[in-house]
Amino acid sequence: MPAVCIRLHCITGTLHYACAVYIQVLSVTASVCTSTVIAIDRYLVVTQPLKPRASRRVRLVAIWVVVVALSSVQLAVGRSNSVEVRSRPTHV
Repeated sequence: MPAVCIRLHCITGTLHYACAVYIQVLSVTASVCTSTVIAIDRYLVVTQPLKPRASRRVRLVAIWVVVVALSSVQLAVGRSNSVEVRSRPTHV
Protein backbone atom coordinates (compact mmCIF):
# COMPACT_ATOMS: atom_id res chain seq x y z
CA MET A 1 0.00 0.00 0.00
CA PRO A 2 2.73 2.61 0.66
CA ALA A 3 4.03 2.32 -2.90
CA VAL A 4 0.53 3.01 -4.22
CA CYS A 5 0.20 6.08 -1.97
CA ILE A 6 3.57 7.46 -3.05
CA ARG A 7 2.66 6.98 -6.69
CA LEU A 8 -0.75 8.60 -6.12
CA HIS A 9 0.99 11.54 -4.45
CA CYS A 10 3.28 12.04 -7.45
CA ILE A 11 0.57 11.79 -10.11
CA THR A 12 -2.39 13.69 -8.67
CA GLY A 13 -0.89 16.23 -6.30
CA THR A 14 -0.71 17.00 -2.62
CA LEU A 15 -4.34 17.98 -2.01
CA HIS A 16 -5.75 14.83 -3.58
CA TYR A 17 -3.28 12.70 -1.65
CA ALA A 18 -4.21 14.40 1.65
CA CYS A 19 -7.92 13.86 0.96
CA ALA A 20 -7.41 10.20 0.06
CA VAL A 21 -5.49 9.55 3.26
CA TYR A 22 -8.09 11.49 5.29
CA ILE A 23 -10.92 9.38 3.88
CA GLN A 24 -8.97 6.22 4.66
CA VAL A 25 -8.39 7.32 8.28
CA LEU A 26 -12.03 8.43 8.55
CA SER A 27 -13.29 5.04 7.36
CA VAL A 28 -11.09 3.02 9.70
CA THR A 29 -11.94 5.25 12.67
CA ALA A 30 -15.66 5.02 11.91
CA SER A 31 -15.46 1.25 11.72
CA VAL A 32 -13.60 0.94 15.03
CA CYS A 33 -15.87 3.39 16.84
CA THR A 34 -19.01 1.71 15.51
CA SER A 35 -17.80 -1.71 16.62
CA THR A 36 -16.94 -0.31 20.05
CA VAL A 37 -20.37 1.28 20.47
CA ILE A 38 -22.08 -1.96 19.41
CA ALA A 39 -20.02 -3.92 21.95
CA ILE A 40 -20.81 -1.45 24.74
CA ASP A 41 -24.50 -1.50 23.80
CA ARG A 42 -24.63 -5.30 23.89
CA TYR A 43 -22.88 -5.32 27.26
CA LEU A 44 -25.38 -2.85 28.69
CA VAL A 45 -28.34 -4.80 27.30
CA VAL A 46 -27.14 -7.96 29.02
CA THR A 47 -26.15 -6.39 32.34
CA GLN A 48 -28.96 -3.81 32.61
CA PRO A 49 -31.90 -5.06 30.51
CA LEU A 50 -34.57 -2.73 31.93
CA LYS A 51 -32.60 0.52 31.90
CA PRO A 52 -33.56 2.88 29.05
CA ARG A 53 -30.85 3.55 26.46
CA ALA A 54 -30.07 6.42 24.09
CA SER A 55 -31.82 6.38 20.75
CA ARG A 56 -30.13 5.03 17.66
CA ARG A 57 -29.97 8.49 16.10
CA VAL A 58 -28.19 9.98 19.13
CA ARG A 59 -25.61 7.19 19.09
CA LEU A 60 -25.04 7.59 15.35
CA VAL A 61 -24.53 11.35 15.60
CA ALA A 62 -22.20 10.89 18.58
CA ILE A 63 -20.12 8.34 16.67
CA TRP A 64 -19.70 10.60 13.64
CA VAL A 65 -18.85 13.67 15.75
CA VAL A 66 -16.09 11.70 17.46
CA VAL A 67 -14.90 10.19 14.18
CA VAL A 68 -14.68 13.52 12.37
CA ALA A 69 -12.93 15.11 15.36
CA LEU A 70 -10.33 12.35 15.59
CA SER A 71 -9.77 12.15 11.84
CA SER A 72 -9.50 15.88 11.26
CA VAL A 73 -5.96 15.80 12.65
CA GLN A 74 -4.99 13.90 9.50
CA LEU A 75 -5.97 16.86 7.32
CA ALA A 76 -3.40 19.08 9.03
CA VAL A 77 -0.71 16.41 9.15
CA GLY A 78 -1.39 15.06 5.67
CA ARG A 79 -0.87 18.44 4.02
CA SER A 80 2.65 18.95 5.34
CA ASN A 81 5.19 18.68 2.55
CA SER A 82 8.36 17.91 4.45
CA VAL A 83 9.36 15.56 7.18
CA GLU A 84 12.46 16.16 9.24
CA VAL A 85 14.27 13.04 10.36
CA ARG A 86 17.01 13.42 12.92
CA SER A 87 19.46 10.64 13.40
CA ARG A 88 21.09 10.05 16.73
CA PRO A 89 24.85 10.50 16.88
CA THR A 90 26.68 7.24 17.22
CA HIS A 91 29.21 7.08 20.03
CA VAL A 92 31.65 4.24 20.04
